[in-house]
Amino acid sequence: YPIHLAHSYLVLGHIASTLGRTSDAVQAYGEAARILNKLTAEASGTPQFERWLSDTLSQLSDAWLRVKRPDDAKQAHQKALWRISKVAAEFPDDADYQLELAGFLRETRNLDGAVAQFSKILDKHPDRADAWTGRAAAYLRLQQWDSAVADYSEAIELAPQVQTNWFHRGHVYS
Repeated sequence: YPIHLAHSYLVLGHIASTLGRTSDAVQAYGEAARILNKLTAEASGTPQFERWLSDTLSQLSDAWLRVKRPDDAKQAHQKALWRISKVAAEFPDDADYQLELAGFLRETRNLDGAVAQFSKILDKHPDRADAWTGRAAAYLRLQQWDSAVADYSEAIELAPQVQTNWFHRGHVYS
C-alpha cells in the first residue's frame, strides 16, 4: 500500500537525519511527500484512512522541520489539518474524531484552537477523561495554571487509575 511506503520513507529519512546525512534525509522525505501528495489528490477514503493520512502528513511536516525546510513543513501541516478537520466536520457527534482534531491542534501549537475544540467536546461528552486531560495539557502549555489544575482534577475524578494525570497536576503545584 502506498501509505506504508510513505511511512517507510519517513523512517529512512529519520535514520538519515539522525546520522547527520541531511541530503539522504531530504531525498527520503521527498519520496514520502511525492507519495502523500498523490494520495491527497485522489478521492477521499474512509474516515479511518483520512485520519491515518493526516497523521502521516503531520509526521512529514515534523520531518521537514528536522532538515530545515519550513515551507515544505507548512505545506504538509496544512494538508494534514485540512484532512483531519474534514473528518471531524463529517462526524460532529463522534468524540473520537473530535479528539483527534483537538489533539492535532494542541500538538501543532494551536493552543487556543485546541482549548476551544476540547471545550466543544466536553460540552457534549463531559464524561470523557481524555478530553479533560487534553484540555489540561493545552492549558499547561498556555501557562494557565488554575485551569490546568481544574481540568486535571476532573480527569482524575473520572479516571483515577491514569497516573499521568496525577503527575501533571502535581507538577503544576511544584
